[in-house]
Amino acid sequence: MGLFDRLKERLTRTRTALSDGISSIFRGGRKIDAALLDELEELLYTSDLGPVATAISGELARLHKRGELKGEEDVRAKLREILLQKLDQAPAQLDFSTKPLVILIVGVNGSGKTTSIAKLCHRFAQQGKSVIVGAGDT
Repeated sequence: MGLFDRLKERLTRTRTALSDGISSIFRGGRKIDAALLDELEELLYTSDLGPVATAISGELARLHKRGELKGEEDVRAKLREILLQKLDQAPAQLDFSTKPLVILIVGVNGSGKTTSIAKLCHRFAQQGKSVIVGAGDT
């Protein structure tokens, strides 16, 4: 299985988990309240959205307070819109003015940290930057 096949498979799994999770949260015509928004934030985290989940759930809570979100379909539509906006944003540029620049990589076993670190080191070295890698684990 190639890289793009694995990526497509994982994105499909994430999309399915997110969609099924939203349906589960709203099961029985449940109204939007603080508990539902907390469950939705947890779902976003467990669907591999990471720290973006807090910003998204905060935005959904703000829209709900303004009366713009009434139910599941409104949440789905707004969630889709927010996620598409996030994907459209240009990637943030690192500020190399501080020396040394320290990048902390954290994650669970098998999530690709070492591979990502190697790719970052290679890219920085190609740009003529000096790279030092330090390891610390439990």
